[in-house]
Amino acid sequence: CASCSTESTLAVCSTCLEKFTLTSEQRCIVCSKSSPFGLTHASCKSSHSPERLLVVFDYKDKHLANSIISGKYKFIKDVFLVLGQAMASKLATDLEMLNHEQALLTPLPLHARRKRWRGFNQSELLTQKCSELSTLPISHVLLRTRYTRPQKDLDQLKRQQNIKNCFSTNSNADIVGKTIVLVDDVTTTGSTLLEAAKTLKKG
Repeated sequence: CASCSTESTLAVCSTCLEKFTLTSEQRCIVCSKSSPFGLTHASCKSSHSPERLLVVFDYKDKHLANSIISGKYKFIKDVFLVLGQAMASKLATDLEMLNHEQALLTPLPLHARRKRWRGFNQSELLTQKCSELSTLPISHVLLRTRYTRPQKDLDQLKRQQNIKNCFSTNSNADIVGKTIVLVDDVTTTGSTLLEAAKTLKKG
């Protein structure tokens, strides 16, 4: 198990999965203050901000954090298939309420260089499980056009600078009038998701 290191047939054992701490309250992605259902506060909204943010598990849970870190830096892709299944189950009601003719699931893209190094994009694996459970289609509407430093090593201001203008929209993707659900493994300051949402809204 990537979390507790005991023998397990799964990358994350069922005992650890049951212990992962669910997020106790959702927050506005712009100001990080509490918000019902993760809706972006009216006072925080702009033409380029996301409508809402849904966080399933609390990353301060060391068992969860250990699983994600092990998966990403020990190259254990099955961790994200297990976590994706758990995440999708918790989001099932929210995903089911979306208009299936208008909604798309899209993973936050990795730069090709980092994807080659890791061998997979963990956000794609999470998105795959959300799609399987909800039957919502996956569309790679975002492209990573610039290589950036890992966000985990930077403070909030440097994260914003690091991620600025690193995305573009896929010219082959039809996104006008669509509800796009961006999927990522971890959000801390929200800088990456805000930049991705801005790119999509401009498109």
